[in-house]
Amino acid sequence: MSLPCHTIERFASSGAVSSAAAIALAISSMWTATANAAPPRFFARPVEGVVHLCQPTNPASVAPFHGVAIANDGRVACVAQCGSTTGGARPFVVAPTGEVVAYAFGTFTFATPAGFRPNNELLLLGDWCPPVTGACTTVVATTTALPSGSVHVLASSDVTTSIVNDAEETGWAVGWGETSVTGAWRVRPDGTFESLALAGGGGIDACAVSRTGVAVGSAYVAGALQAVRWNATGVGTVLPPLKAGLPTQAFAVGLDGTVAGVSGGRAVWWFANGTITPLLPAASQSEATAIAGNSMTGNPLGIAIFGTHANKTRLFRANGPSSWVDLGPVDASAQFANFEVVAAPQPDLMLAHALTPLYQRVPFVWTLGDALRRLDRSIVNLNVSTLASVEVVAANASGTILVNAGASLAPYTLVRLEPGDTDGDGLVSGTDLARLLATWGAVPAGTRGAADFDGDGEVNATDLGILLAQWG
Repeated sequence: MSLPCHTIERFASSGAVSSAAAIALAISSMWTATANAAPPRFFARPVEGVVHLCQPTNPASVAPFHGVAIANDGRVACVAQCGSTTGGARPFVVAPTGEVVAYAFGTFTFATPAGFRPNNELLLLGDWCPPVTGACTTVVATTTALPSGSVHVLASSDVTTSIVNDAEETGWAVGWGETSVTGAWRVRPDGTFESLALAGGGGIDACAVSRTGVAVGSAYVAGALQAVRWNATGVGTVLPPLKAGLPTQAFAVGLDGTVAGVSGGRAVWWFANGTITPLLPAASQSEATAIAGNSMTGNPLGIAIFGTHANKTRLFRANGPSSWVDLGPVDASAQFANFEVVAAPQPDLMLAHALTPLYQRVPFVWTLGDALRRLDRSIVNLNVSTLASVEVVAANASGTILVNAGASLAPYTLVRLEPGDTDGDGLVSGTDLARLLATWGAVPAGTRGAADFDGDGEVNATDLGILLAQWG
């Protein structure tokens, strides 16, 4: 028995620029708001991919591909997906420069990257399914880049599919599946695959792992669900509940060894010494599912714990016991449900998604100093049809967000735009001024204008003042 870990065109018009200069200088003093107070805007860059033919003799059988993970240096791991009858899945990595590097996949029909590892390796999930018997073998492996790349199988199972719940670039990873005799497993930086056990425990699941190898999850002990923390050597310790007899689960582990989870339907935080403290009031029906930052370092933002409350209809951020804030959504009438934190790479950035009453998945973003926003309505340069399907995949330590979007769920990276910048080039120049003038007026409903810097739904004199104040 196992439990889920979470119940992530430029404008060129020099005439327009020069004719607007006098007007702009005259009204630039109208802008008095601080740039950091404006709602975030994100610029989407498509991830370039390989041309993989599902049917080698058919030039039209190009495989769609999706983003799977993003490294801290901006590399994006992708998978070209043909399906079970026309070629399976193939892993590759796209560098920030656009270079595409294919990776070895051995003899497996399906090979999906599950995370980055040291020494230019990928963690790989492979699935080989004979077309006659259908008896599939799931493999957890490491793989290196072609043409000299190779696959090293760590563990396999013909019973059920393995799941990678968390993977760190330092080489640590945890997951669940019959590839482990206990169900829960961990991969070390050297590639060692090990089962995570607990004396007297069963139904073990490992949900998260830190950069130093501390893993957390849950297990049934004497018939009761209990949160567990494993140290780097594999020794498991049951974390205490808020009150004797209450079930507990651990969902996240911080850089400082602290753990976040739930006990008796209440979000909790375990300190490094194992002491437990509640984060939200007893009646909140909450759970803590992500930790960002490190309370033991000099990070000015400290530590932030994110999760859901009000029976998963709202999100929260906590800095410690009894120090939490409701993040929204602001519009309670929208009736979003089943919120889930996808990524929290920094204490000041969190990505999530939720379901509408029609079970449509909607992405959200929260940044420090701002309210919870629809991520799809914060992207300035994608068309309406592409914005209709945006799925958050992950985010890296620098705040770059990986999403799959559009009908084919093609991958894009999202970078936050600075005030005055409309195209993500890091400059505020005549190009940005031309774009502002070309889009002057109301922004179409449900979208965010690239030049609507203050987020009021209109490109006007205030936005022009912001641009000029940031010129250069």
